[in-house]
Amino acid sequence: MCRNYYRFIGDDLFFKDKLYLEFYGLSKKDYSLISIVSLIILFCGSFYPYILDHFGYYVPTIKWLTEFGIIKGISNLDLTLGQMSVWHIFQSGFSNFSDPFLRINSILLIIYTLYIIEKKSWIQLCFVPVLLLFSQSPSPDLPVIIFSLIILNEIVKENKNTSLLFAFSVFVFSIKPTMIWLPILSFLYSIFIIKSNIKNLTPEL
Repeated sequence: MCRNYYRFIGDDLFFKDKLYLEFYGLSKKDYSLISIVSLIILFCGSFYPYILDHFGYYVPTIKWLTEFGIIKGISNLDLTLGQMSVWHIFQSGFSNFSDPFLRINSILLIIYTLYIIEKKSWIQLCFVPVLLLFSQSPSPDLPVIIFSLIILNEIVKENKNTSLLFAFSVFVFSIKPTMIWLPILSFLYSIFIIKSNIKNLTPEL
């Protein structure tokens, strides 16, 4: 149910907010850059996973979620399966039919590249070579880093859509609880910088 919910929300936002129209404003140079960077990401993502947690943590967790779902008390039997991340729940929804090799982080990195080029935030391209190290495994560290960089960039640009920023930061926190500072930052930004009402932090879908 959670997997279908995430897919529905993504499709709804993509078409409701007409996000696809933003790609029409890209130039030929932008498309060329996107193609080059995407090929590099796909090439690097095709290598054998080197992260130690890949087969010891990520794969068992995702396979368990795919076959049996979330089971209460599973950590009493296997602590590893009890450490599942929201990102692994999301990943398990695609592992059987569209992502059997667990390379969703490579796709996310390509989407991040699209964001960088569309926003003309060229300084963020410096992070891509480092993030390539996470492209072979479904590590929750990659989405946490990418989403945090996006939120920080939007805050620096004084994005007034505080409800979306706060909801996005809460989603990052749900992936990795150590990112508790991000929802706090988004909340303080909304209240003290944008002067937004607390009620406005609830996103309207």
